[in-house]
Amino acid sequence: MVQMTLLGRIPSADQAFLLQVAVQASRIATFLHKTEKRLGQLQDERLRNLSALVSPKSCFVTSNHARMARLLLALVVPGHLAFTCLIAVLSQGKLVVQPHTYYESAGRSFLPVSGSQGVGSMFLVCYLCSSLLQVSLLLCMANLLVHLLWSHSIDPDNAAIPYLTALGDLLGGALLAATFWMTT
Repeated sequence: MVQMTLLGRIPSADQAFLLQVAVQASRIATFLHKTEKRLGQLQDERLRNLSALVSPKSCFVTSNHARMARLLLALVVPGHLAFTCLIAVLSQGKLVVQPHTYYESAGRSFLPVSGSQGVGSMFLVCYLCSSLLQVSLLLCMANLLVHLLWSHSIDPDNAAIPYLTALGDLLGGALLAATFWMTT
């Protein structure tokens, strides 16, 4: 019972990285508040082309916030590895990474984690790839959504973060389910 209480207090890795995407959205909104004359008008011609804002090139290379987006993306793998190690140590008392570890029940494998044997390396690689995909999609969507809301005279500080959080939960759940499906 004590072990479940400890694990219940640890925020999930997805929650931590959704917070980073929310901070990025807030940074973009603050930039717009400082540089644009009023809500609903985008002075920079590049920002008026909303379809170009969703491209990965715009998000990670050419935008004013590309450096921070790249930094946040670079933190995904170390952060998820730290959360995975922490959860494995707290739940099992030790950390063991196996080449292929599956939970067997009646001849069918269900989960890529096996009791005290550790985390399967295939699951871990797929999990990290899905985490990178989730955060990169969310950072691109944050870039687009903040500018889209601004162009429609909606304050992005109030409206963007709930949409990004909901999208992050949806993407995170779908990608985690796909990871489980691919590794079992």
